[in-house]
Amino acid sequence: MLSASAKVWHASSMTTAIRALAVHETAHAVVGHLLGATILNVTLNAKLRDGTTVIAQGFAPQKWGESVLMALAGGTAQRMVEPGRSMLDDPHHPDWANDTEKAEMLYSSRVGVIGTEGASDVEEDRLFAELECAAHRATAAALCTSELWLIIEAVADRLINNCCRLSGEELARTTDAMPTERARVALKAAACSLNNYRPNT
Repeated sequence: MLSASAKVWHASSMTTAIRALAVHETAHAVVGHLLGATILNVTLNAKLRDGTTVIAQGFAPQKWGESVLMALAGGTAQRMVEPGRSMLDDPHHPDWANDTEKAEMLYSSRVGVIGTEGASDVEEDRLFAELECAAHRATAAALCTSELWLIIEAVADRLINNCCRLSGEELARTTDAMPTERARVALKAAACSLNNYRPNT
């Protein structure tokens, strides 16, 4: 049987975990919405420590940067509320393994587009690693925009207070009720830098 102090600690730990999960899932949704994706809903399953953001349709292939930013936003945001953890240091951690898998598929597809024809496996691996680092840097820089972070926190609060489910309309309403210009500019700049990224020679 748990003591009173242990129960308080357990409740606090659960609250922290749910908050981190909400921030993670909200970041995917907010970033996607601000970049032009149509979000259908956002849900959390606190018991399974899992969340889902459902979109009507993914970004077009030429919007590779937008797809990567949305994929990495969750784990990057979670890292910001749980210091000491990193997607790059532990890419296949259960909290963001699915995000890493999506991002790695995007890196691989991009290597085929911007890589040199007939490149060796070593050269392709180097380009993959360059893309990975560039994507993580761009995502972290965009999420450090104070306006974007305030939006993510506000939507995360709304998600938690709304029984861990938000419709796309509720997400859009909450997001667009706040100042978004700087957040949109930061995200579009990050997406543009990734879409125009070329390997070092």
